[in-house]
Amino acid sequence: MIEESPVPGPFDESQSLGGEYALIEIIHRAVAAVLGRPSTDADSTFHDLGFDSMGLLELCNRLATCTGAALPVTVLFDYPTPAALARELLRLKAAQS
Repeated sequence: MIEESPVPGPFDESQSLGGEYALIEIIHRAVAAVLGRPSTDADSTFHDLGFDSMGLLELCNRLATCTGAALPVTVLFDYPTPAALARELLRLKAAQS
């Protein structure tokens, strides 16, 4: 049985990994929690990682909770890799500041 990876609390730029890397880690943990297996490739698409539409919805909801951002599920289609999504989340956070 695969243990569910803990999903960290709300994103905080002061986390030790900093900015994009911290967000990629949050995304990887959320991916692992939804898929039930670890993922370490920041450049694979969510589709290639094995997501279907219901999984994408669950991932989007988890990420919205973790980051505190209101995310439409289409964000995972528009930014289909963990790295691209992390960059977009940073852009959104900067735009809100």
